[in-house]
Amino acid sequence: MSDQPTYDLLAAARAEFGALSASEERVLRAVIKGDVAYCGPCERTDDPANDPAKAAEWGKDRTVRARLIRWLCVDGEASKHVDPAGIQIHGARIGDPLVEKILDLNASTIAFPLAFTSCKFEAALNLMAGRLHWLDLTACHIPGMRGDGVTVRGPILLRGGFSVDGDLFLGGAEIGGQLDLSGARFNQASNLILQNTTVKQAFFWRDLARDSPVKLDLRRASVGQLSDDEQSWPQKGNLVLDSFVYERIGEGPTDAKKRLEWLGRQPDGFVPQPYRQLAKVLRDAGDDAGAREVLIAMEDARLSHGSLGVAQKAVRWILRLTVGYGYKPLRALWWIALFVFIGTLIFSWGKNSNVIMQVDEKRPPAAFQSFNPFIYSLENFVPLVNLRMAAHWMPDANAAPTPLLIPFSDQLAPAPRWLGSYIRWYLWLHILLGWFFTAMLLAGVTGLVRRE
Repeated sequence: MSDQPTYDLLAAARAEFGALSASEERVLRAVIKGDVAYCGPCERTDDPANDPAKAAEWGKDRTVRARLIRWLCVDGEASKHVDPAGIQIHGARIGDPLVEKILDLNASTIAFPLAFTSCKFEAALNLMAGRLHWLDLTACHIPGMRGDGVTVRGPILLRGGFSVDGDLFLGGAEIGGQLDLSGARFNQASNLILQNTTVKQAFFWRDLARDSPVKLDLRRASVGQLSDDEQSWPQKGNLVLDSFVYERIGEGPTDAKKRLEWLGRQPDGFVPQPYRQLAKVLRDAGDDAGAREVLIAMEDARLSHGSLGVAQKAVRWILRLTVGYGYKPLRALWWIALFVFIGTLIFSWGKNSNVIMQVDEKRPPAAFQSFNPFIYSLENFVPLVNLRMAAHWMPDANAAPTPLLIPFSDQLAPAPRWLGSYIRWYLWLHILLGWFFTAMLLAGVTGLVRRE
């Protein structure tokens, strides 16, 4: 039997900090047993007496010093006597507002969960480069938090009325569970910085106040699932998505139209990666049409905000109008149909005015096909199509046009003298346009003009 005295956590705390408040004693007894330390008059989170916004009305008996929490986390002997359920505090003021400004857990390794509910933090949290098991700040009100480079084995829960006055820095954090900010509240100056952050599971950004002024910076962040809603999207210019990677969209809009509105909340300028990422997620979910819409919108944004020269813009405009940048190649068929129709009208006018003539006058008319303006237009427009008509008929620039009967009238309308010459010029243009639109169709179908 050992003669070593039993360690008394409360006695050690009094020796370290002097007199303890009633809430501090509750916390010390609770961490030994793995219980929740209820520091308010009741255990209900929705009771007004436990509202952190009214913490100014709380007495000193509800204060738990930040130094005491740090001591429980990092003191070699004290931390051994914290139950694996961790530190669980409900309805307390964390930090002495007169002397404590920071709960400093910088570079600390904490093997048990930290769970605070409905607590008013007078001290900002410093978790930089720390190693935590679990962090829960549900319905808490904090002045700010620095968690750059923190590693959390489980989730970070900042939900259910969580409120912050300043910035939340979680850049470079590694979060093994979810990052949940459902129902969080941010003031005018708040920024949530998640640059280079990795969230293995879901990132929840839901039920925030509509048009919240928070700036959400997700540059180079990576999450397993993105779950949000439209009312929680940051205002225009307050959403930064460059190199943000997410495997799928869980809760929230999944149609291309709405998600393009989401991308539209980014600052002005052109960054292609957010469009490509969204297109990939939609395609993986089976929405190929939506993915194409996103990629077309990306090229529209490049055209409007990208650093393109005059010639490059001209080329992009041509691709946009003809084949939808290669993502809608069949759009070229509409152009082909339009010009074949226009050609049909023009060549019909020319034939009826007797300015489109048989080419070989030595052969009798019966040796030729009768003139069909649609076939003539189609054959001349579509390359490599030979219907045995185009070679036998040609506009005559020197022919005198025959007057035509005005529709719904018995009067003749004189044709312009230059009609034969102009139809010949149009025929040449018609042939060149045919080569162009057919080439665009083939380039679009084969993917030669797409940027994936």
